[in-house]
Amino acid sequence: MKTKMYFFYAISILVLFRGIFSLYNLDFYSKILSEGLIFLWFLIEFKKQKFALSSIPLRYGVFYLIWTGFVAFLVGDSLYEYYLYSRYFILSCLIMYISYNVNDLKRYSSNILKAIDFFVLVQIISSLLFFFILGRLERNVGTMSTTGGSLASVWPLTFVPYYFLRFIIRGRWKNLAFVVGLVFIGYASAKRAVYFLIPLSLIIIYYGFLGSKIIMRVKGVKLRILTSLSVLFFVLLLGISRTESLDQGNGFGLASLKSAIYYVEEYSFQENVMNGESIGRMSSTINTFQSMWSDRNIFIGNGLSALKGEITYSRYNVGYGVTGLMREIISIGFIGGILYLLFYIKLLAKMNEVKRYVLGFDEEVFWIWILGISGLISLLITVFGYSRVFVNSLNPIIFTLVFVGISLKAINRLKYRHQKNKVKK
Repeated sequence: MKTKMYFFYAISILVLFRGIFSLYNLDFYSKILSEGLIFLWFLIEFKKQKFALSSIPLRYGVFYLIWTGFVAFLVGDSLYEYYLYSRYFILSCLIMYISYNVNDLKRYSSNILKAIDFFVLVQIISSLLFFFILGRLERNVGTMSTTGGSLASVWPLTFVPYYFLRFIIRGRWKNLAFVVGLVFIGYASAKRAVYFLIPLSLIIIYYGFLGSKIIMRVKGVKLRILTSLSVLFFVLLLGISRTESLDQGNGFGLASLKSAIYYVEEYSFQENVMNGESIGRMSSTINTFQSMWSDRNIFIGNGLSALKGEITYSRYNVGYGVTGLMREIISIGFIGGILYLLFYIKLLAKMNEVKRYVLGFDEEVFWIWILGISGLISLLITVFGYSRVFVNSLNPIIFTLVFVGISLKAINRLKYRHQKNKVKK
C-alpha cells in the first residue's frame, strides 16, 4: 500500500505543480517524469498480481485506440504522433487498472480522500495568494497553470459536488468551506462557466445517481440541504455580480443572474466582428460540423497532428472554442469522437448499476464513488461543450479514473456479495 501511495503522491505533485514548473522551464521534464512514473507503476503492479480487467468496460476504449491507429495509418502519421495524440487516454486507463487491482479498498480510499483534501486546499490557498498579489488573471490557476484558465472551471466542476454532498450527509463546516474555496478558484481566474456548470452537475448527480431516498435517510439532512443550497447560491450569485461581462451593471441581485444567462446564450454563438470566425463554443461546433461535412472528411478526420498545440482552426472558420469532442472529430473523425464518448458513458453507466444498494459500500468507498461520478460528469460536460483539458493533459483525468477504478472494484465485489446472498436465500 505504501508503494502505491508514494507513486500516487509523486505523480499528483508533478501534474498539480505544472504551472510552477513552467515558470522555470521545467514543464517538459515534469511531463516526461510523470508519464514515466505511470508506466513504471503499471509494470510493478502488473508483475505483482494477476491481470484483472474483465470487469472493466474497456471495449469502446480499445476500439477508440484501434480507430486512432487506423486514421494515423491512412494519413501517414507516425507511431510517435499516435502516442502523443492518445497518451493521456492510455496513461489514465493504466491508472484505472492499477486502482482496480487494489485489494484493501477501504484503506486505499481513505488515503486517496485525505490526499484530495490536501491537494484541493493547496489549490485554494495558491489561488488566494495569486489573487492578492496579481489580481484576477485567467492564466493563473493555483499551482496548476500559469498559461491558461480551463482548470479553474474544471476543478470546481469536478470537486464541488463531492464537498457539497459531503456537507449534506456528514455535516462539518469545512466541507462547505471547500465548496466556497473551489468556486473562488474560478472567480480568481476570471472563469464564468463555473457559475453555471456546477449547478448542472449537481442536478445530474442528485436525480441521476442518488435520488431523494438515499439522501433523506440521513438525520438532519433537510436543514443542511437548505443551508448548503443557500450558501452555494449566494457564492455563485456573488461571483456573477463581481464579473463585469455577466453582471452588466446590475449589482448583487437576480437581475445579474438574468443578464448572465442572456450573456451565456449570446456568447455561445458569438463570432469575431473583424473576420467572422466563430469564437463561441456552439458556433465553433456548428462551423466544424458543416465544414467537415462539406469536405467529406467527417468520418475520418484530418489526422492526429491537425490541432497540435492549437486552439484555433481557421480552415473551418473557427477562431476559438474547440472542445474535447471537436478535437476528436477534427483529428480522427466522427467515428473516433463517438467511440471516445461511448467509453466514458459506458463507465458512467457501470457506476450507476448499484445505486439501489450503494449504501452497502464502506463510507470511504462511497465517497470515492461520488468523486468518480462527479469526475465523469465533469469530463462529459467539458468534452461536449467547454474545453479540451480532459483530453490534452493528465489533470484531472488521472484523478477521475483513480476514483472510477476503485469504484468499479467495489461495485463488482458488492454485486457478487448481493448475488451470493440471493442464492443462499
